[in-house]
Amino acid sequence: LFGNGEPTQWTEHFPRTLAVLDELDLTLVDGAPMQVLFSVLHPGTHIPPHTGQANDRFVAHLPLIVPGDCAIRVADQTHVWSEGEAFIFDDTFEHEAWNRSEAVRVNMIFLVNRHDMTEAEKFATAFVRKARENWLDARKLAAAE
Repeated sequence: LFGNGEPTQWTEHFPRTLAVLDELDLTLVDGAPMQVLFSVLHPGTHIPPHTGQANDRFVAHLPLIVPGDCAIRVADQTHVWSEGEAFIFDDTFEHEAWNRSEAVRVNMIFLVNRHDMTEAEKFATAFVRKARENWLDARKLAAAE
């Protein structure tokens, strides 16, 4: 629904979902949610171990459709999905997910601010994220010339 603070072509189709998310302390980019998406994990799929880039926010998963034998490992802990029960974690820890069932698993994924951040820290991290994005965009343009 949102990628890097930009609405997608699907955003307008989920007004009730967005209204609920508006009640949460989401990580924002220019006032819009940084990331909100539906993650569809097909049967037999494994997302290999990886890590996120920054620990200034948490990743929230809200399982919507969960067949058996679907889970996520974060560091040395494995969490088994349960429909309707959110799971929030720091993705700078190595994590991987899998669907060993024969049905599709669907989670809504969104980013929330760390509960221990002040408003000034939220503003500062958003500013730094935007400055980095602008710098990367400028480098891409320079490389293309």
